[in-house]
Amino acid sequence: MYLFNSDYEITITETTHINLKELNSFIEKKIAEKYFLVHIEEEMEELLKVSFRDKILNGKVFIPNDGDEYLI
Repeated sequence: MYLFNSDYEITITETTHINLKELNSFIEKKIAEKYFLVHIEEEMEELLKVSFRDKILNGKVFIPNDGDEYLI
């Protein structure tokens, strides 16, 4: 997740091999203004929605479904 050393407006990251603690730490470092979490294992999706509920409601974290489209 830290491959690039700059701050970005948008970060799109897959979540399959990232644990919740690491993902939360990454988002808390404010590397991007918005985060799109993709490639989520079914059992992890609800945990992500609960863990990032406030950030989802504030438009910082997005958990897209298949077929969703975003204008960015």
